[in-house]
Amino acid sequence: TAGSYTLSSVTVDAQGRVTAASSGTIPPSIGTRTATASGAISNGAPVIMKSDGNVAAITSTVSVTTPLTTTGQADSVEASAYAYAAAYDKSAERVVFMYRLYNQNQVACKTAKISGNTVTYSTQYSINSVDGNNWNSVVYDENAQRTVFVYVDDNNNLRARVATISASDGTMSFGSLTTLSSNVTKNRIQAVYDEDAQKIVIGCTYNSKPSCFVATVNSSNNSISVGNAVQAETSNCGNSGVMMAYDENVNKHVIFYRDPSSHLKCKVFISTAGTNGAFYGSDTISASDPARGQAVYDVNAQKIVFYYRDTNDSDRGKAVVVSISANTPTFGTPVTFASQGINMVNAAYDPDAQKTFACACDINADLDCYRTTISSGTTLTIESGVEVKDNCGSISCGVAYDEASNKGFVVWRDPGNGYGGGEILNMSTVTSNLTDANYIGISDAAYANGATATIQTAGNVDDAQSGLTPGLKYYVQNDGTLAS
Repeated sequence: TAGSYTLSSVTVDAQGRVTAASSGTIPPSIGTRTATASGAISNGAPVIMKSDGNVAAITSTVSVTTPLTTTGQADSVEASAYAYAAAYDKSAERVVFMYRLYNQNQVACKTAKISGNTVTYSTQYSINSVDGNNWNSVVYDENAQRTVFVYVDDNNNLRARVATISASDGTMSFGSLTTLSSNVTKNRIQAVYDEDAQKIVIGCTYNSKPSCFVATVNSSNNSISVGNAVQAETSNCGNSGVMMAYDENVNKHVIFYRDPSSHLKCKVFISTAGTNGAFYGSDTISASDPARGQAVYDVNAQKIVFYYRDTNDSDRGKAVVVSISANTPTFGTPVTFASQGINMVNAAYDPDAQKTFACACDINADLDCYRTTISSGTTLTIESGVEVKDNCGSISCGVAYDEASNKGFVVWRDPGNGYGGGEILNMSTVTSNLTDANYIGISDAAYANGATATIQTAGNVDDAQSGLTPGLKYYVQNDGTLAS
């Protein structure tokens, strides 16, 4: 235990390191362990102890399920609910989704815990019992380790509420409901997390103009504060909605909206000091309906994929890659993923398969899921769609990827029985040599196969990590990386 004290046998410094022993030599078993390396181990790598007593770096293998499959066991989620939005809470290891109760002025939410092919839902929590909403967004703040619910109410107010979610049972505790702004159009909004600024950025239509708000979450009391709107256009763009994604490679956002000339337009947004920000550059493609789309960042390809409905082409579902050079975004060539036409599309990223995926209800009332791969540059390859639910009729759905179970999740309203439906998407199978019992510590240096490796264990301090945020808890992942 840290505290800078001396016992009869050892001396421990304020960081918990053993610095001296009664015999004058620090026992090698305290804070370190030596063993033969099984395979190469890099400096600072998390390490396991194998059954033969050797040590090895933590590794994982991913087998992509092609095409993706569903369990075929869609669950009933909540009676008379619609306008779904979803996100993944990393600290609670649960999917969180919000919705409006049909014919009621109430915004509510639940969590979903996935284990194998089973989903366990929490009780319903009220975000606001006296508000209506049609346009929702859920985002996880990694720095604050809180989930933020954002929506536009029936009186054109942009509102938000912050929640802490228990990792043990999925129970929620909320901060106060906050009105972030008035004069926000009731249309598509999207809230995303800015890793660099450690802020939430909300894209919406403010005073008929595509805009961004930069917000800060206070984890001590689950409150949220916001700066002034930053507008992307000086002219009105009407009721088009705003979608956006954060490019973590360049620490910049790209927003999507219909411009005054009715073209699909994108611009770069950069959050600056405090809750400020500015727009840069732009690109356009032929007219479409971005109000029905969603943007998502492909971490592996370091590009943004924008899914949307093209009203100029029989409402077909399309996807396009956007890359950023300096402060200018550039569209690639749009690719059709749903030729029969769609209503609305929602998307997420699968870090295991390294693909984005999207769910959309088509004009035949079927809810389908599509997966895309960026092969090179802005070349987009679309896998054939997989039906999640027939005769769904749902306009909107919530989509998220559950990193704990390595599965996708989609929730929607089923008009057949009036209930919301939830379904697991089997995207890939991840196999790791890490178990609940074999983690031993961090490698003290780089070691070749067969070399004697020194492993830093509990009570030691590792100096080989970089890019971590002070004060956050980090956990060893199945692939040997560290994540908060």
